[in-house]
Order: sequence, then C-alpha cells, then structure tokens
Amino acid sequence: MATRTARKPRPLTLRQQRFVRALPLSRSAKEAAIKAGYSNSSPHMPEVVASENMRKPEILAALEAQIAAAAREVGVTPAYVLGGLKNNHERSIQAVPVLDRKGEPTGEYQYEGAVANRSLELLGKHLGMFEDKKDTAVVNNDNRTQILMAYSTEQLRALLAAMKDEKAAGQEET
Repeated sequence: MATRTARKPRPLTLRQQRFVRALPLSRSAKEAAIKAGYSNSSPHMPEVVASENMRKPEILAALEAQIAAAAREVGVTPAYVLGGLKNNHERSIQAVPVLDRKGEPTGEYQYEGAVANRSLELLGKHLGMFEDKKDTAVVNNDNRTQILMAYSTEQLRALLAAMKDEKAAGQEET
C-alpha cells in the first residue's frame, strides 16, 4: 500500500495573491478571478479558474488569514458578533413606543419579530442547534445516480470520504 505524504504548500503566484485580495471585495469568485487578471478569453474561463482556486489549500489558507487579519484590525471577534446578536434580540423583543412627529408616544407599540427571530436563528446556528440539510445528487462508481435528500453536511462529508477511500482502493488494485 502506497503511503501519501502531505504536499508542501506552494507560495502563491502574483495572480493568486491578487485573487485572494479581490475575493472579499467581489460579488463572486468569478468576478475576483477577472479582477486578478485571469484570462477572460472564453465566457467560462474565469469560472473554471475561480473554481480551481477555491479548492487550493494554500489559497484558502491565505484567504482565511486575510479575513482574520481584517477582523482583528477592526476589533470584530466571535464574542463581539454574538454579543451584537444577543443585543439585537433583546432590543427587538421590547415593546418600543411609536412616537408622533413631535416625539410624543402615540399609545401604540412596535415589536420587531423578524429581527428577534433572525438573531435567534444566527445564535442557534453558531451553537450547532440547527442542522443544514442538503439536496444533491452523486454519481457512484457504477454510474448510478443516488439522490441524497435530507442528509446533513457531516453525513455528506462521511459519504464523500468513503467514496474517496473506495476509489483509492480500486486504484491500488490496478
């Protein structure tokens, strides 16, 4: 059985560095690829390059480092974000008096239910209370399509890992 050694991370090319810098400021990875100077000779080329770049561990690591540095620079931490969500929720469930043009209470009160629910949803997701479900299709080695509905992200990752192991075992036999 052949052993695999971890590939040494390659330094980013100048174009890859520009891609990483452009990504947070772009609406899509395709747009970031175009801004970084990748070829736009065919309509699908930037999409292909963007997709390839988003699978490269060294680019993902550089992007993660860039985002972390920006967050540190402006003082955004997980505690800050969670505190803000908690504050939004608490403020939105209070009955706030509606004021007239003179600033006097009208006797009516306003409740921001959508804000309260969204804050709770984001807090719950952070705590892992809700499991994202995926609807997707996978073609297995026998070219039969299996519809994978209502699988969690972790279940899909486990299935993908098993398929990779199966593929590697098949390659070793040849």
